[in-house]
Amino acid sequence: MVGKYWDQVKLDLEELIGPTRSVPGPLSAFEVLEGTYAGQTVQASWLGRIKSGSTRGSTLSIGASIGDRPIRSYVWLRSGSTIFGPKASTGDPSFDETYIVSARPPDVVSNALDADIRELIFRRWPDRDTSLTIEGGFAKIMAGTSRPGPSGQSSAPDRDQLVSILNDVVLIADKMRASYDQARASIAAQQGEEAAVEWDRNCHAEYATRQRKSRLIIFAVVLIPVGLTALLLAALF
Repeated sequence: MVGKYWDQVKLDLEELIGPTRSVPGPLSAFEVLEGTYAGQTVQASWLGRIKSGSTRGSTLSIGASIGDRPIRSYVWLRSGSTIFGPKASTGDPSFDETYIVSARPPDVVSNALDADIRELIFRRWPDRDTSLTIEGGFAKIMAGTSRPGPSGQSSAPDRDQLVSILNDVVLIADKMRASYDQARASIAAQQGEEAAVEWDRNCHAEYATRQRKSRLIIFAVVLIPVGLTALLLAALF
């Protein structure tokens, strides 16, 4: 369960998206609450580790559902960042020169990054890497952390900040869903329903492949140190 540091946030979320219910989450999440906001399924996920009631090092991610659409995307500042694989291009020089966006499918993500979403990203992350991710069926924004920042203060969001984040992720999820559905409809109109089904199947297959690779990387990061520790202990004893 989430510790006392997040008590007020949970109370605010219960009012905003409640009634909430606990649902399964990723391995890095120790609690995930699901509810409804503006007619959309939303989740609040607490990530990190909790020990003896302490939430030090935990972060809160808030996401809005994009359904089963196989979309993956991450947004970083272009300076100093390298992305392997397809990238989004919005046609907006000021945005494309500032941010670099991994995008699968690339056309779907590029079209979803319209003027509203680009303005949102500039407003929320004007001079730093964003915490916006599209993965696992949700558009997600990192909402706060119990880790002390440069000022020594932690950053649990207040109610107004939660409302702002919820509004933003709902808008992003709307755009992503609409862009994917429009792409599929366009293929069906131009090439027939069979081609649209094949495109959708290929998108899901590529998404599943990327998810498997991501899990393997996570397991490797976790298991390799454990294996090295075991070898060291065996050598010592």
